Amino acid sequence: MIYTDGIWLWPQYIIEYIKKYPHIKLNPELVKHVLSYKRALHITEEESLKIEQNFLQEFWK
Repeated sequence: MIYTDGIWLWPQYIIEYIKKYPHIKLNPELVKHVLSYKRALHITEEESLKIEQNFLQEFWK
C-alpha cells in the first residue's frame, strides 16, 4: 500500500523501517509526517511496484 498527502509519497513498510531502525537517514519532516499520517492512496499494483522501485533506488543511494 502506498500512502500520500499530496506532497510526500511513501510505501507502507517504511513505517516499520523507521520504528525498527530509528537512525536511518531520512528527512526528519518526512519521518514525523509518516508516523502520524494514516490516509491511504488507492493505486494499482503496477503503479505501486513502479513507485516502490523508484523509492528504493533513491532510498539506497
